Amino acid sequence: MKYFIISALILFSCSSPSEKNKLDDSSTNIVSQQLSIDYASAYDVEYRGEYKIVTINKPWQGSNDTIVYILRHKETSPNLEIEKLGKTIIIPIEKIVCNSTSQIVLIEKLELLDRLTGFPQTQYIYSPDILARVKDGSILEVGVEAKLNIESILGLDPDVLMAFNTGKENRQLSRLEDLGIPIVINADYMETSVLGKAEWLKFVAVFFDKEEIANSYFDDLVSRYDSLKARVNGLVPISVFSGTLYGGTWYMPGGQNYGAVLLSESGGDYLWSDDTNVGWLNIPFESVYEKAHSADVWIGASNFKNLKELADSDSRYADFKAFKNKKVYAYTNRVNSVGANDYFESGTINPDLILADHIKILHPELLQDYELYYYKKLE
Repeated sequence: MKYFIISALILFSCSSPSEKNKLDDSSTNIVSQQLSIDYASAYDVEYRGEYKIVTINKPWQGSNDTIVYILRHKETSPNLEIEKLGKTIIIPIEKIVCNSTSQIVLIEKLELLDRLTGFPQTQYIYSPDILARVKDGSILEVGVEAKLNIESILGLDPDVLMAFNTGKENRQLSRLEDLGIPIVINADYMETSVLGKAEWLKFVAVFFDKEEIANSYFDDLVSRYDSLKARVNGLVPISVFSGTLYGGTWYMPGGQNYGAVLLSESGGDYLWSDDTNVGWLNIPFESVYEKAHSADVWIGASNFKNLKELADSDSRYADFKAFKNKKVYAYTNRVNSVGANDYFESGTINPDLILADHIKILHPELLQDYELYYYKKLE
């Protein structure tokens, strides 16, 4: 799990909601196709005159600050009263470096791969199109996990570096910003629904003036998702649990985590649904077994390839009813030859396919002709 999450920190100029309300309402909008944020709660976008104002409401867990980006075009005359409220970024972005696969799939969906110039640990990329650009040198590898290569990034001279942030200090990102590379935080992991997480496509779009593409794709996504979700209405939920041991502790979605919500929306009775955490739970094996040993289905058994491999890692797994009945599913159906997993990449922007997988697992009679896309049944 560790290498799928890249942590970063940078100090930003923050502003309060009251400061944001000082912006002038009287001017005209700079784009004809505006965004509305309907599911995401961790950011907002406003259009004021020649500016776009992007506010991160929840940059990371435990933070009470907001981060404001003031976006304007190069030809726009600066308005100092507005620009003092946040970090000014010139748009549309021509070159971007990202540090998470959940970000680069958004770049790909917006048909902007020619703008992506750098990424760390490119071996964890699944997309064949992005890997082709890595191979031909269009995308440069810029470090390992949280240890970014400052010299390589400076050589690329990106307009922004988009960074995942957990609130822990990252001196390299601080140094990059000091050296003139704007850092843009992406807090999609703070969302409590998969549609909210997917709606960060719109967040990326505003930096490239691609609102129309983002709106169109997201509207279609919501329609597909809601149509699937409606199929389980009135059905008896199937008891389900998730996760595996990692370092001696069982990791699973908190009850308000988007993964847990998705299990419930696919007709599952997630056994930890009454938990109030939006993040991940760390639970002793004994507590998990006490609650889930007789559950019908186990979804999200990490990246194990088969039941034998799962049991070999810890023989106690074989005592669960779901294991005995071969009702164990892992997100390993789309893994390339070097281990990059598409579930953590395109799954971000395709929650309807994850929902369809879950419905197929929990209520197979509803999707008889559907084949699992991200998940694989362990035999």
